[in-house]
Amino acid sequence: MIPTILNDLKSYTDLTNLVQQRIYRNYIPENAVYPLITYDVEHEPQNTLAGPSSLQKWVLTLQLYSDTQSTNTNIRNFIMEALSLSSNYESVNLSFEDDGFMDEIDKFRVSITMSIWG
Repeated sequence: MIPTILNDLKSYTDLTNLVQQRIYRNYIPENAVYPLITYDVEHEPQNTLAGPSSLQKWVLTLQLYSDTQSTNTNIRNFIMEALSLSSNYESVNLSFEDDGFMDEIDKFRVSITMSIWG
């Protein structure tokens, strides 16, 4: 499922116009170009009274970094559009937190937690 999610994000033109292919798992590269996205993912197996379910839940945590808060807002909206338009998922739910300005890297950050069912 992770390759599918990343492919859906990286193939959404409005998003890649901003971040290109700068989507990294759990780290920001040295001398990074901004804006960029970092992510972590967790699989939560689902069970029913009859046993394991074919419906799976993935929790995707994204961190958006850019020079402006408005760019992060655009990135957040494009991420949701990309995943909502895809037929690869049963449901996509999003919550986000504006983390504000990160002095240590001189960038704005927004944290997004997404539950993706598929």
